[in-house]
Amino acid sequence: MTCPECNEPVAEGRDYCGTCGAPLTNPPPAIGNGPPQQEDLIGNTLIDEPEHQPELPAGISLNDRMKVATGCDHVIGKVKENNQDYCAISRVDYPLHGYCVILQTGADGIGGGTGGERWAATTVHLFLAAMGVRLPAFDQEDKFVDRDQFWQLLNEKVKTYFFPSINWVTGCVYSFGVQEVGIDKHQRPAKVFGATWTASVLICDLKKGRGIMHGYCVGDPALFLITEDKVEKLNTDDAWAEGPHKGSLTRWVGQSPQANGQVILREFQLDQETPYVHILHCSDGLTNMLSPDAIAGIARGEAEPEHAVSQLLDQAVNVQLPYGQVLEPEKDPPITPGDDNVFAAITTIRSTFVEGAYDHEETESQSFLPDTLSADEDESRARTDGENLHQHQDAGKQ
Repeated sequence: MTCPECNEPVAEGRDYCGTCGAPLTNPPPAIGNGPPQQEDLIGNTLIDEPEHQPELPAGISLNDRMKVATGCDHVIGKVKENNQDYCAISRVDYPLHGYCVILQTGADGIGGGTGGERWAATTVHLFLAAMGVRLPAFDQEDKFVDRDQFWQLLNEKVKTYFFPSINWVTGCVYSFGVQEVGIDKHQRPAKVFGATWTASVLICDLKKGRGIMHGYCVGDPALFLITEDKVEKLNTDDAWAEGPHKGSLTRWVGQSPQANGQVILREFQLDQETPYVHILHCSDGLTNMLSPDAIAGIARGEAEPEHAVSQLLDQAVNVQLPYGQVLEPEKDPPITPGDDNVFAAITTIRSTFVEGAYDHEETESQSFLPDTLSADEDESRARTDGENLHQHQDAGKQ
């Protein structure tokens, strides 16, 4: 079949054209003589709103029921001579429909010297390009569809292209690296290169206070979901948990031409119990220095995500007792303060109609030093998965 708008071929069963975004099915006819439709401040009809809307504060429109802010940065630390961590966030807004999409990603390079820097930056930029070009590039009146249709369009785009984009980035990095280092007699890269990597696409409905996040992690970065009363690490480390190679990576970008990391899907709805959500991507340079509770405390304690990122990086570099040293006191060489590069990228989603959504906790830096370990902390930080480990099984980040 072909799209009636642009005449490009479209696979059977699609609801929207992948080229121009036009709906491929006829919208339901309008029903006359019904109650007047509610409109927002810019004149767009609000589609399928709940019967009982929460009472909004004075001066807040229905288009402002959720605010989204971001912040990201990376630092070199105290020991290494170059920064092999890299992160970036890109935002696409659809103001006529009341949605936004956040592309959030960070990588920790492998390869030593400037090699790690190049692989981290390459991985991040390839993802932003691959996923960004797949998002709808329009929000204008001549292609206007109602809110529910546009929500379905965004979700279909992301579901269709998220993992293929991840796989494409993985293949590109592998291909570039193999061209540079060559192939050994086992048909594997002759040297270790690439990056550990985390990425996500977040679709936010600014009018209804809901969101859907598609995430991906490979290696030992972390993807956290932080709410008012909970901090959850959504991935597990791709590293040996026991044995002589404990802590060594089992998976990373550049290991193979196909993506083999962890895919994560999470939905949330802002309400009285969940007035805000922080989505944090970070490298092991942060999780080796600060505990999950310390990280969450900083995120909750800052009203703006860029301030939270600044505090996280400062604490990671200057902490007195690294969290990794508490977890693994016998590690040789030991984890020392500021001995690694660090990146942190935060997206904060806050309700504008729930009391307390903009409250933040007052915390002190000394409370971020770890005192005790949770029962399953070590298990959550690493897992045994040797299926894809080749002769570079003891490879770590240089």
